[in-house]
Amino acid sequence: MKTTIKLFALSIFMILAESLSAQSYYVNTETLNLRSDESLQSDIIGELSYCDNITLAADSLTTGWVKIEFRGSTGYVSSEYINEGTCHKNIYTYRVGAICRDGSSSSATGRGACSHHGGVSRWKTQEKTDYIISNNQE
Repeated sequence: MKTTIKLFALSIFMILAESLSAQSYYVNTETLNLRSDESLQSDIIGELSYCDNITLAADSLTTGWVKIEFRGSTGYVSSEYINEGTCHKNIYTYRVGAICRDGSSSSATGRGACSHHGGVSRWKTQEKTDYIISNNQE
């Protein structure tokens, strides 16, 4: 009887641990310090950025700190700055003009840009980032 209860308790623990590790979290602030311990006074061992996806190493949400794994490092972050879910970054580059071969500039972004100035030497570009958040529930 005791063995059956122990096996049942172990099974429940393993199911809970598996469901915790299956949950995804992401950083919800511009920058977040990864610390060596559960304290603002502890050493900063890394820095995370908005939309970085993290894995919980242990559940310590009751203390306000969470032990995480991120890019091979293990440390602590404030639970206030993470959300449940997965964040996907889509970074793309688009044309905003051209630098012509004669050194002049054009706001044209397509065919014919710099046509009276020897052609395009290089394109002027900008980057845009879109963020898509998906929650863990299917």
